[in-house]
Amino acid sequence: MNIRLPYGSTELPVDVPDNWINGRCYRPFQLEKAPSEEQALEEALSSPVGSANFREVVRGKKNICLVMSSLCPQLFKRVLPSILSRIEEVGRLEAENITVLFTNSIWMPKSEDFLARTVPSALLSRYRMILHNPSNTNDCVEVGKVGDEIPLRIHKAYAEADARIIIGPVLPDIIEGFVGGRSLILPGIVDETTLRALYSYENVTNPAVSYGITRDNPFHMAGMQALQVAGCDFGFCALMTRDGNLSSYVCGDPGQATMASIDQMREKLGSALKEPMDIVVTTGGGAPFDGSLYQLINSLSAVVPIMKENGTIVCTAGLENGFGPAPLRELFLKGQSPTQFAAHYGNSDEWIPGQWIAQHLYNILKNHEVIVYSQGISEADLWQTGLTPTSDFNEAIEVAMQGHGQRCKICAFPEGPFSLPVLKPAGK
Repeated sequence: MNIRLPYGSTELPVDVPDNWINGRCYRPFQLEKAPSEEQALEEALSSPVGSANFREVVRGKKNICLVMSSLCPQLFKRVLPSILSRIEEVGRLEAENITVLFTNSIWMPKSEDFLARTVPSALLSRYRMILHNPSNTNDCVEVGKVGDEIPLRIHKAYAEADARIIIGPVLPDIIEGFVGGRSLILPGIVDETTLRALYSYENVTNPAVSYGITRDNPFHMAGMQALQVAGCDFGFCALMTRDGNLSSYVCGDPGQATMASIDQMREKLGSALKEPMDIVVTTGGGAPFDGSLYQLINSLSAVVPIMKENGTIVCTAGLENGFGPAPLRELFLKGQSPTQFAAHYGNSDEWIPGQWIAQHLYNILKNHEVIVYSQGISEADLWQTGLTPTSDFNEAIEVAMQGHGQRCKICAFPEGPFSLPVLKPAGK
């Protein structure tokens, strides 16, 4: 059997003996592009989940804050104008009373010209547009707590609004399980004080913190609680195709829309295996999803739920951008191994934005060997990070099989981060 694995902007041909794939290569369903974005919006608004009603939310309000995810700028031009015009029309509001607050990241922050580059000029001149800055604590106010003691400090524009709406894509994530919906509030518009408390070394070590996992995940639970504490009146959750086009919306009650959209993503991307694997072959998903090491962690985390203890992951990734945004290179190279990373950062008062990304990789490396084929990053850097480089992908598979024995279980997930494999419950 020959399979072609996504690798950067090309494909890597792999000659696979028929007898080593456990039944097949697992390929998830692909989300289809909506025939009409406007029609998709109308259909979602006509069938909202929960009791939230868009007209009731916006009608009679003095001012409204719309939180927009910065993850998919393509939504700014196609979807944002339609929603804003609806708010004006239904709510009978002047444009000056509508604020659009864009989420931002503390470890990979958007530059100051982000809005000018991505938002249509007609919208910039008509509405109040704010790019959240999590490092500017003066912009935020405490509205309560999540968990037992984490202060929830959110942007004042949201806290002081008469009505609050969120909109953004729902995508698998290595820390929150999925981003979108509730994550537009936490971590989307909170300040560094909240982030430092939530993104602790202890929380990231929790085994429930993984790609596509929400059950018992402390980050998912904190996000759902933040919806209640901060207040949110209506949510739009966008399901996107692999190439960034809109597939559909789930809208209505923000918490219920979050969970309904996550369930739909799981159904589309999921594969159920009968037994755990000794070896899984996967990829970074090809360009633009495998450009850096931090992106590759998505694919590694995705297959962990189906791996045996001490299993081996063999993967391809372009990695033309190396480790990814600073300071990941220092974090990865200083970490070197799970033990050394824990020694450096586990009991330290120092908190480095992005530390949780490196920590998540070392959590994976505690139990699994990861072999990487890539021409975009040096073998020395891969070795120092705790990964095993290879210049021959087929040979790497053969060596892994020899290590696990002739009766080893092995399968492939060529779509990488677009796969959410799980084990079937015993007896099913």
